Amino acid sequence: MSTGRRLWAYAATLPAHLLGGLAGALLAGACQLLLVLYAKPLLDNATNAAGVSVDGLVRVTISIFIFGVGISVGELAYMYLLDYVAQGVVLNMRGDLFRHLQALSLGFFEDASTGALVSRATNDLSVIQTRLNNDLAALLRQPVMIVGLLVGILVLSSWQLMAFTLLVGGAMLPVINFTSARMKLHTAQIQESLADLTAHLTESLGGIRVVQSFGASEHEIARFEADNRATRRAMMRAVRVRAVLRPLLHLISIVGLILLLVAGGWLYSQGLATMGDIGLVLASVPTLSGAFKDFGRARLAWAETMAASERVFELIDTAPDLVDAPDAVDLGAIEGRLEFRNTGFHYRTGSDVLTDIDLHIEPGQMVALVGASGSGKTTLANLVPRLYDVTAGALLIDGHDVRAVTRASLRAQIGIVPQ
Repeated sequence: MSTGRRLWAYAATLPAHLLGGLAGALLAGACQLLLVLYAKPLLDNATNAAGVSVDGLVRVTISIFIFGVGISVGELAYMYLLDYVAQGVVLNMRGDLFRHLQALSLGFFEDASTGALVSRATNDLSVIQTRLNNDLAALLRQPVMIVGLLVGILVLSSWQLMAFTLLVGGAMLPVINFTSARMKLHTAQIQESLADLTAHLTESLGGIRVVQSFGASEHEIARFEADNRATRRAMMRAVRVRAVLRPLLHLISIVGLILLLVAGGWLYSQGLATMGDIGLVLASVPTLSGAFKDFGRARLAWAETMAASERVFELIDTAPDLVDAPDAVDLGAIEGRLEFRNTGFHYRTGSDVLTDIDLHIEPGQMVALVGASGSGKTTLANLVPRLYDVTAGALLIDGHDVRAVTRASLRAQIGIVPQ
């Protein structure tokens, strides 16, 4: 399933809020569209020989007020309801991520950086939370505005003016698509840089006693400054993309407005358009330009959301390397007879840590493991609650291979006092 569909699946867990927010976005967009399209009848009445109709002006004024209220109500609905949905999406994603991390083995955490994991659970989800609300509304509302304006110009005005307006909008789409692709790339780089920065902070502050004892503070400061500046460079690349988009779209809209003025004047001189037609188009172009700008901004935000979501889903999709066997059974009450039978173990990389261990421990018997640091004492103890799986031989409790019973029932009967 694609990243976008997975996000929508999370949003769909709040159907009433999602549909209400989307309905509010559509209402606000439709009312804004109708407000613009009323420019034509108003100007046509104003240029009639009989002058402006008072009754018509009253109807237009009342309609404008109604549309304004509709815009306000729609914006209130989608801003609150879609933000509620965004908060719910992040709540469930964060819960799923933490739940999945709890199911991963110690081997995974030995290879992964704690700071990088924390960064994905905080920084990446923060990006999703702050971007998702506006994305959902603008990605639906602005296309409605754009299509509605073009159809309105075609129906109420002329196909020639609609074609010119379509050219203006069409020139903006390649710019939006290009900047969105760049923003997704830069966002992924930003999140990676933030993960490195968080990892450095976690490790340095967690080991502050060692750092200060060995006089390594200046070294750690230099490392942090390097990571900090790398993060800033990544962020500035995204800032440049965001800064360029709106001015480019604005420039295209200005050029388009000039061309429409020339085309509209020529059509009017040929009797192919009225002042109302030209007024409708001129009133529509700023709104159309604004819709494309908002749509472009939403596309950039959506690209950021996709980049951050992919990093979170990458963790959620990490397959646990230590799972219960399909036919695993619950371990009943045990006596506590422990047997290491030709047991061997090695980590993912490196040579064997334990080899051909044969050890029998009877219930109630107290055993002390004595040896040099790194000789495998802790590793041997970690095999009992199946924090790791043996790589050779077997480990049995009351005659049951620990790999043949569920981990939950095994660990429920084991007590550990960490040093």
